[in-house]
Amino acid sequence: MKNESLWKMMSRARFWRYAYALTDAFGCGALGSRFLALHKMLASGDYIWPETVAEWTHNQRVLDVGCGMNFQGLAFLLLGSKSYCGCDPGLRLDKDKMKRHFGKERVPSGYTLGRLMKLFPGLHYHRGLCGDMTDKGPFDVALLHNVTEHVPDLDAVFFEVHKTLKPRGKIIFRHHNFGAWNGHHCPPKDVTHIQRDDPGQQQVLDWAHLGFQPPADHYISRGLNRLRLDRVREITDRYFRVEVWKETTSSEREGCSRITPEILAAHPIFSERDLLTQSVFCVAIRRHHLGEKGAP
Repeated sequence: MKNESLWKMMSRARFWRYAYALTDAFGCGALGSRFLALHKMLASGDYIWPETVAEWTHNQRVLDVGCGMNFQGLAFLLLGSKSYCGCDPGLRLDKDKMKRHFGKERVPSGYTLGRLMKLFPGLHYHRGLCGDMTDKGPFDVALLHNVTEHVPDLDAVFFEVHKTLKPRGKIIFRHHNFGAWNGHHCPPKDVTHIQRDDPGQQQVLDWAHLGFQPPADHYISRGLNRLRLDRVREITDRYFRVEVWKETTSSEREGCSRITPEILAAHPIFSERDLLTQSVFCVAIRRHHLGEKGAP
């Protein structure tokens, strides 16, 4: 069987599984609008992260910190979450441009977040910070999907997340490691996009970003906190007790084979692990007493 045919079969199976959950959860009212939203969610790839963490979010009240503009909340509901609340200071409840998991670009979807909230009870969005959500909780699970590398003060964010969670509530995050080959979040994001004649790429190419001193208006200065892996773990341990800490090594396409002894020698404060870990997936339980690791 060709891979394309297999993919089509898998896509159909996923559609009908979600369609059954849709009608079971919300009945037949506004069915056409809901089915179209379901189709757009599947086409955009916004089910991938919800399916990854479904074992921890099923039958739970979910807070999604830095959720972005997308259809992921719908996937969480259809996978069995009791409720979903997404917060992000960049949300626009009246705009229909959603970010696609496939391709990453924002495209008109025909659905605003405000409309989705009306169609799907249990779905809520808030334009603001997670510190605004304390009175909406307590939540069972807090999610940060590729958010932890962007927030200026991760310690402060985890403190706010800690306050929103119920006792023994969980935090789940995926962290893109700044020390990775593409941890700069700038072009090139994989080895197929290398352009040797691009001055901007030369500033960050092959781990040059680790020694680069970016100006204040550069994306690395504006958009990344540049935390090392051990610092992320230290902050996590302060507020949560880790159950899962999975470090994923960068792939060939993500630059792992481009490391050399000379590159390692040029960055002596970084270990080989710092440079070859692409991301971290973490599941951790809220500490009841912050004094276990020292209160902020």
